[in-house]
Amino acid sequence: MKLHHATVAKAEKSNITISEPSAGSNLYHFSDSEGTIFAVNSDPKAGLDQAIEAKANGEPHSFRDKIMGDSYRETYRPHNDSCGDDVAGALTEATMNGDGKVSLSALSDVAKANEIDPTKYNHLNNGMQRMNIGNCLRGRLRKGFDVVIGDKTFKAENFAI
Repeated sequence: MKLHHATVAKAEKSNITISEPSAGSNLYHFSDSEGTIFAVNSDPKAGLDQAIEAKANGEPHSFRDKIMGDSYRETYRPHNDSCGDDVAGALTEATMNGDGKVSLSALSDVAKANEIDPTKYNHLNNGMQRMNIGNCLRGRLRKGFDVVIGDKTFKAENFAI
């Protein structure tokens, strides 16, 4: 996408560099001459405005804050960044490899055993794939379907939301 000349001029005047989206992304990055990123946005004009304001306030962009807010982080931290329910525990047990990382083949096996198409989440990182498939498993329980994770079977009638 070609940037509008007025947006380019405004960026130059504010000493902000607009980086084109990388392959497979639609997000522009807005940084200063030292490489500090002040905004990330799919809309160049809105992103530039955010970057100018953030730079004026001395507030670099935080990728972490955009993913999960502090209140959620405090809730999930005690459970190793999961919701801590029985489904999460069983999913961790069934899908973690020896390095403590999600085994995508084991996760795929769990998904397929529960009639979930794991390829739907291939564009996501391993942790997000696990989270989404975990949410699908909980959804199946809420809809009245039993769920099998490894050697554990969760009966829908015993599942509490």
